[in-house]
Amino acid sequence: SSEADGQTRMPMNLRLRPRFELRVRLSPSQAQQRFDRRGNTVPFDIYLDDGQVEMTVPRRQRHFWSPYLKLRIRRDGEATALRGKFGPNINVWSMFLAAYAVLFLTGTAGLLTAVSQWIIDQPPTGLLLTAGCVVLSLLVWVAGQIGRRWAYAQMVAIHRFVHETFADVIVDDVVCEACKNNEMR
Repeated sequence: SSEADGQTRMPMNLRLRPRFELRVRLSPSQAQQRFDRRGNTVPFDIYLDDGQVEMTVPRRQRHFWSPYLKLRIRRDGEATALRGKFGPNINVWSMFLAAYAVLFLTGTAGLLTAVSQWIIDQPPTGLLLTAGCVVLSLLVWVAGQIGRRWAYAQMVAIHRFVHETFADVIVDDVVCEACKNNEMR
């Protein structure tokens, strides 16, 4: 990761929805209060609900691929765990899931048609539909990878903000899963 040139580079092992986990020496209500107190002084939109926090970039900076961090705040032994996942806007996530579902079902129908054609000694032209769905699935995957790269800098900024918010109370023996896997630099 080279930050000397002002750019953050995305590691190749970044998952589609990286997990975030920190353990802090606060009660769940104290942890949520830290977000509440910083809510007006940070460059993020923060939504608080009972035991949950959702963070994203402000509307004026938001684009189609902008990330959201949804955290659950729960007691974990003597500490409080902040657990969640980064992901795109729920509409973007739903669109990708729907695209994959439609392509899978259509590709399967093409394959079944091809098998039926083969059984009755006709050319298995249904395989063309299956092949088309495979190609389109790859294009959807590539679009997701491009979007993930466009969202990465914003995701790192949100990640750093959470670490900075709890820097004085992080349980030393447990590190954030995204940090441990070198997903955030």
